[in-house]
Amino acid sequence: MIKYLGTALAFSFLIWSCAGSKSMAKSVVKPMESDTMEETTEVRDLDTMEVTPDDNEAENEAVSSEAGNPYRSSYTRRWDLLHTSLILNFDWQKEHVLGKAKIKLVPLFYAQDSIELDAKTFDIHAISSNGRALNYTYTDDIITIRLGKPVTKKDTIILDIDYTAKPSENTTSGSAAITDDNGLYFIDPRNTDPSLPTQLWSQGETEYNSRWFPTIDKPNERMTDDITLTVPDSMLTLSNGLMTSSIKNNDGTRTDKWVMDQPHAPYLVMIAAGPFAKVSEEWNGIPVDYYVDKEYAPYAKEIFNHTPEMLTFFSEKLGVKYPWKKFSQIIVKKYVSGAMENTTAVVFGDFIQKTHRELIDDPNDYIIAHEMFHHWFGDYVTTESWSNLTLNEGFANYSEYLWNEYKYGKNEANRHREEELVGYLSTVSFGQAHDLIDFHYANKENMFDAHSYNKGGLILHMLRNYVGDDAFYASLNLYLKKHAYQSVEVHDLRLAFEEVTGEDLNWFFNQWFLDDGHPTLSYTSEYDMQSKSINLSFKQSQKNGYPHVFILPIDIDIHKADGTIESHRIWMNEREQEFSIPANRKPALVIVDPNRVLLTEWNEPELSAAEYKTMWKKNGNLQLRLSALSALTEDKDYASVWQEALQDSYWYIRVRALDYLPSMKESYKNLIKKIASTDPHSQVRAAAIKVLSEKPEAAMEAFYEQIIKSDSAYISISEALKALSAINPNRASELAKNMKEENNMVIQEGISAAIAGTDDPSNIDYFEQKLSENPSLSTTLMDKYINLVMSQNIPTMYDKAGFLFKQAIRSDLDKNSKFFFVKGIYEIKDEILNAALNQEDLVKKKELESKVTSLKSWIAEIKYKEQDQQIKKMLSQFN
Repeated sequence: MIKYLGTALAFSFLIWSCAGSKSMAKSVVKPMESDTMEETTEVRDLDTMEVTPDDNEAENEAVSSEAGNPYRSSYTRRWDLLHTSLILNFDWQKEHVLGKAKIKLVPLFYAQDSIELDAKTFDIHAISSNGRALNYTYTDDIITIRLGKPVTKKDTIILDIDYTAKPSENTTSGSAAITDDNGLYFIDPRNTDPSLPTQLWSQGETEYNSRWFPTIDKPNERMTDDITLTVPDSMLTLSNGLMTSSIKNNDGTRTDKWVMDQPHAPYLVMIAAGPFAKVSEEWNGIPVDYYVDKEYAPYAKEIFNHTPEMLTFFSEKLGVKYPWKKFSQIIVKKYVSGAMENTTAVVFGDFIQKTHRELIDDPNDYIIAHEMFHHWFGDYVTTESWSNLTLNEGFANYSEYLWNEYKYGKNEANRHREEELVGYLSTVSFGQAHDLIDFHYANKENMFDAHSYNKGGLILHMLRNYVGDDAFYASLNLYLKKHAYQSVEVHDLRLAFEEVTGEDLNWFFNQWFLDDGHPTLSYTSEYDMQSKSINLSFKQSQKNGYPHVFILPIDIDIHKADGTIESHRIWMNEREQEFSIPANRKPALVIVDPNRVLLTEWNEPELSAAEYKTMWKKNGNLQLRLSALSALTEDKDYASVWQEALQDSYWYIRVRALDYLPSMKESYKNLIKKIASTDPHSQVRAAAIKVLSEKPEAAMEAFYEQIIKSDSAYISISEALKALSAINPNRASELAKNMKEENNMVIQEGISAAIAGTDDPSNIDYFEQKLSENPSLSTTLMDKYINLVMSQNIPTMYDKAGFLFKQAIRSDLDKNSKFFFVKGIYEIKDEILNAALNQEDLVKKKELESKVTSLKSWIAEIKYKEQDQQIKKMLSQFN
């Protein structure tokens, strides 16, 4: 599953990369079994989301306690769930599932006389086995079925359950990662919303498929299944596995049967139905299908870009061919998470549904890779408990790095990696650190966070760097083959790496997977002429509560005066430690962790201008090159370095160079204009336009207008509209009006800036239309709307406060949007209050005061009805 971390999105773009391959002498210092250290020399290639806990979780919570939370053991399996067969009809008016389930089980080991099944928000009509009615109780979403006698592992039980599931009548709420937990969703089931198609789709993770079929809803259970769906004939259906039959019925419906004959966890079962368009291709003899809204069918292969190539890449890298019989991807409306890796049938929210033009600025590679990689890590081999969730999500996150590295190069891979690092560090800066394998979580939904995702992927990258590529992929191959169709815990991963490498890796897994935090590392480097050595002093200063000492293999690059590079590896296993590396001459530069693979917070020494120039020119790491670029801005030679950066082959360096302008000259301005109109990367062009717009010049009007008319990318056009609106707001508004039907959020920012610049009240309708369609639009759009409203007369302001109130009480609103809508009402209230205070006419004063009272009551009503404590706190400043 993909989850969006707000903190990660707020802090981005510090960016990394890896150096190119070099074969060189490498000094390796490793801890030995004794207290002594031994130095060897080898030649080595230096390549490199809150819900209430379920009542039935209580059984697994009573072993021990840490920080007030009990130990979360894996679910105790008493039965082996073999197969589930479902026959499903749907009451669309009531949003009910009319189901018949046939469930095949066998005792795992011990004899059993009862079976417990998860079934949330059900009506149970009958339960039988071999035609014999069985006694049962249904309490707290658990069906306890009494078999009448003990049965052994030699006996197979087949249960028949007739039921009605009512997922829409669920009263619990979702979490940060999965915003709703109904398990099954009817979208516009009564056909009352002209903006929505009628759809049905499921979302089972963590344990919510049991809201629409009875099962043992635990990640360490596996089963095969077949699902028969009867839906209106106008709809297409999708489920796991392959469709084996499709029969049109006489009543305008159609019955499709899907068969999944490879075992997978119950939370990975899915169904979907709706008026989709299906676009198909093939990879290595298996179907690859894309389900999209009909108007997006021409873009389907581009939306799911590189899918066949990814299947080949991951299969070859892992040495395990994609293990399932099809790969389908479907886009649904009002999805409650980012995406979900249901086996053979991935579900995405419609935020990835884009036109060719939108995909220029924002392709979907990373999310496609993430969900695909789950089909090995998560579906084929599955975490046995939510405590071990990173065995699913950490690998899926790291697949994004692997794909970027292969397809776009190490710069792009490490730029993405840096965003992951910043996302993780930002969460722990708010005191949210916990063990990566967390056996004491407050709630299983909390495991969908920047630890399981971001930190998990970062640690895998360190492990890959430590053992080397060949051993890394050989270990993953062993892990996958050894545990195919099984559930796993973190020690299974460790043992696979130990079997391949021959090393005891407890030191690595204990500190990174089974403990919390990360090191804070500082160092100094000095050259000693007398001893002819480079003396390095390291210090770990991570806060209390984290491991006092992290064992760290740290790579060191020594850049010599003759341009050669000598590499060493030191091992830090003390809080403070000194190392000495022989060197006949003073080096041009010493770089610690030159490929930036360590998960650490760095406190680095300031270097000389000459050292930064060496780092800029000779080191291949993106983050370090950008650090050098920033540090050299005061150097006398910076202009030449800056121009080199503007011509760099990697687009992001060109973007960052535009952040570090030397004193503007006319020749520089012409250079930036050229970049704004001709650079091959849209984000570079947009950044150049933004630089030019910082000093509005009437002479630039024709230039911006030409970009608006000729550029293909929304991001460039948006920046040009903003720039033009500062020079000629009427012309910008005129051009923007021709784009009002565009739904892309990036271009909407430019349009809003342009049309809001004229104070024309007729433009208010544009904002209200867009905010009504999607209240979770950018804060820029909401700010522009509020500013435009505030420029109107008081009756109009008051009327528009009513619009803001209607939006603020919507049930589909996120917390940031709610904050901005209430903020708008508050600002209008203050403006009218000031007018009342300055009004001498008592009648008019009373009218204004009455409006203020109404606005205050609206704010109070919103705050009173709000149940989310975080949002309540955000809104507490408004009264």
